[in-house]
Amino acid sequence: MDEPPSPVDASLASGTVAPSTVAPTPASLPVASRRSPAAAVSIGLAVVLVSIVTALAALAAAAWWAVGSERGSAWLLAALPGVEVTAPKGRLLGDFEAQQVTIRLPANAGGGGGGGGVASSGSVVLRDI
Repeated sequence: MDEPPSPVDASLASGTVAPSTVAPTPASLPVASRRSPAAAVSIGLAVVLVSIVTALAALAAAAWWAVGSERGSAWLLAALPGVEVTAPKGRLLGDFEAQQVTIRLPANAGGGGGGGGVASSGSVVLRDI
């Protein structure tokens, strides 16, 4: 016995009702893909590994720029605490010249308490480098 078509089926066939207004049937729903826990862990580890490698490559590139270019060397020397360089020229990784390099030493340069450490303060000046 054939059942008469429902009003929704009839309206769909005639084109009077938009398909988006009809509730989907269980057969038309997409099947959710599920990954095993091992696959999820593998993907997570791969993402972490790629992130670490990318960070190390960026760090290596920044270090190479800092010592391998004149502008990078000037930036690095300016960023060092307690170090003053007068008239720097060239790359640190190459032919570097400076009129004067002054290194200011802290009062506790030798480390904590006790004897045996260097306990001087002041500055060290290197000329004609």
